[in-house]
Amino acid sequence: MSILVSDPLILGLLAFLAGLVVARILTLLAARSTEKESRANDRLLRSLEADLRVANKTLAKATEEFCSTNEELESANVTIADLQTVLDERTKEVEETRTFLKRECVKTNALRENLSGRAEETIRAEAHARQMEVELSVVKAGTAAVHEEVDRLAAERQELTGRLHQLKDEMLREKSAEDDRREEKLELDEPLLDY
Repeated sequence: MSILVSDPLILGLLAFLAGLVVARILTLLAARSTEKESRANDRLLRSLEADLRVANKTLAKATEEFCSTNEELESANVTIADLQTVLDERTKEVEETRTFLKRECVKTNALRENLSGRAEETIRAEAHARQMEVELSVVKAGTAAVHEEVDRLAAERQELTGRLHQLKDEMLREKSAEDDRREEKLELDEPLLDY
């Protein structure tokens, strides 16, 4: 009953019905003096009873609607409490995720700096390797030139050695021919010496 009294709509409806009933009752009392009024009062009384039945039905319907609305409100409050719990859990998860992301960003930045340093070292190493390749190609070209010069000098030496052998052979032949001539001359000169 306290729920019915706390709703202003129901209170207004009850006050209206009470005023209506009181007004009808006062009208009924004033009209009792005459018989005609008595019949009118009977009709009025029946009418008031009919109005009272309608008002009771309306009140029952309003009470029923109020109870169902109250149940819906309580259900909505429970749902809101559940949603608030879920929201709190999600907020906590979001905070944990933010903290995790901050840590991961710090790690990523450290890795990025490390990789940048390594990339710089790799670039320097590649530049040094290219420089060494250039120097090696220069050394190879110089070595090839030296080999060519050595081969040319070896060929020249062989040629000179061949000429030297030819000259030695010619000198030996000339010397041998000269020795032969001396011997012949000596042979020719010997008889002259005997005279």
